[in-house]
Amino acid sequence: MKKKSMTTVLAATAIVATLAVTSTSVLAATAKTGNIQPTGHIVASATTSNQQEGNIEYAKKTLYNPDGSIAAIDETWANPANHNEKVSYHDLAKKIVAGAYVLENGNDYIKFSEDAQGKLTGYEMKSQNHNLTNSLTATKQDYINEYQQGTRRAGWKDEGLVQTADGKSLHKLAREDKSTMPGEEGTVYSENVYLDPSSGLPVKGDISITKNGTTKLLYTYGYQFKNVSDNGTIFNTQGIKINKM
Repeated sequence: MKKKSMTTVLAATAIVATLAVTSTSVLAATAKTGNIQPTGHIVASATTSNQQEGNIEYAKKTLYNPDGSIAAIDETWANPANHNEKVSYHDLAKKIVAGAYVLENGNDYIKFSEDAQGKLTGYEMKSQNHNLTNSLTATKQDYINEYQQGTRRAGWKDEGLVQTADGKSLHKLAREDKSTMPGEEGTVYSENVYLDPSSGLPVKGDISITKNGTTKLLYTYGYQFKNVSDNGTIFNTQGIKINKM
């Protein structure tokens, strides 16, 4: 799945894109060609507090405001054995909770969000002809591809190894994007990301904006990667009310 440019996402949601919950274009293409069967029953919802070591690949990106408070959280879970995937997004300021699952070896796609009453609602698509696994981005390799040479998008400048305040050596990438949004002409968004040299996985980053000669920090962010065990809650979709498409 292609990720949106930094300026586009910042202008639209004030958050640089991380793990995409879903892609409208992907779903539209699937709906035209696949044997999609919408359902109208209660299925879905799963939160997990079980973080014991296991075989589920877990990734978390936390976005922080300049004052250190949390702005948003992206979490993903991926089971390499059966290809079950889940993504969850929580924007604390806008009080947005949303996510999606791909289950049944890529044949079942469920998208959900929290409504004004705090209840989870969504829709489900089933396809026997098309694998929907690529509808989600929920693996460590996707993070590596986002930043490694040869697969990262144009615009990143490699600044080599840098020493962090705590004495760690991290590989730094930097980029600048000029906004083309109406009313934002001349505004520049700058992003730095710091990678673990051995794994290629991102560790942390920051985003700033320069406008009328003044630069200010918008966000910092940090990553966490580990394997966790599933006690039956991670990919359990019981609890989300599914509406017909």
